[in-house]
Amino acid sequence: MNRLTIVAILLTTLLVISEVTSHEAMLVPPRRPSKFDSPAQLRRYLQALNEYYAIVGRPRFGKRNYEDSSLLDSILPSGYSSEE
Repeated sequence: MNRLTIVAILLTTLLVISEVTSHEAMLVPPRRPSKFDSPAQLRRYLQALNEYYAIVGRPRFGKRNYEDSSLLDSILPSGYSSEE
């Protein structure tokens, strides 16, 4: 690899890392007006707030792999069989 390729890869990596860790890219909650002038304004605010919490509070499910069976044995009741 020549130096130009290495510099290009490093520069691209730094740009990606800076974009991912940027605080400006973070999702911010909608701004609450000091006074709601109409029901439509309240409705828009609540809808935006709902969308914000739907994204921020999204549960993250994943596979849980317990390789150590002694951990499961200490948690589960003695009559429980994982094969059922």
